[in-house]
Amino acid sequence: MGLRIENDKLIGDLVSYRETPNRGGSLRPSYLIMHYTAGRSLESSVESLCTRKPQGNASAHVVLGRDGRIVQLAPFNVVTWHAGVSTWAGLVGLNSHSIGIEMDNAGLLKRVGNQYQSWFGQVYPDGEVTLAAHRNGGPVSPWHAY
Repeated sequence: MGLRIENDKLIGDLVSYRETPNRGGSLRPSYLIMHYTAGRSLESSVESLCTRKPQGNASAHVVLGRDGRIVQLAPFNVVTWHAGVSTWAGLVGLNSHSIGIEMDNAGLLKRVGNQYQSWFGQVYPDGEVTLAAHRNGGPVSPWHAY
């Protein structure tokens, strides 16, 4: 699959576009920030990131599906709300400096009997689980592998 960018939009065979209302002003990005969605699927994550809520609105530039599909939610020259209250390398408010990439991934799992389960009840086979401590601390825990 060949991907290219035209007019701040990703173009390719498995790319679609759905505009999010959760966005800000103009952006000249210097960084990429990648997150896991902690969602059920590509579709559920896109729906959440394209919905206005009373509080806690979030978005990203693109959502990457586990099957190779990509949904772009905002052009790369527009601020999206993916980094929250953030600081890094002397910058404050990383939304204004970065492209947000969300990866379809359940995130933190829990052990239920001899299985690993997401917060929404999906069971994952051992081959899709990584045991690791979060980089910001905490115990070794099961995570949905990328």
